[in-house]
Amino acid sequence: NGDVYEGNFSNDLRDGKGLFTGADGYRYDGDWKAGRIEGNGTVTYPDGSVYVGAFLDNLADGRGKITYKDGST
Repeated sequence: NGDVYEGNFSNDLRDGKGLFTGADGYRYDGDWKAGRIEGNGTVTYPDGSVYVGAFLDNLADGRGKITYKDGST
C-alpha cells in the first residue's frame, strides 16, 4: 500500500526504535512497543505540522509540543 517501516521488531511486531512513513505523507520516528506507538517520538503530519513528545497507545499523551505549518505552537 506504499507504507514503509524501518526499525526493530519483536515477535513480528514493531518494537523499539523505528521509522514509519505512510503513503499519505504521515511520518513517525520514535519508540514502539508491541506494535503500537508508545514512548517518545516525532510525528510529521501530511499538512506539515510537527508534534514532538510522548505517546501512549498510538496517541499523543503527556508532555509534547506541536508546531503548525504557519510556525505557531
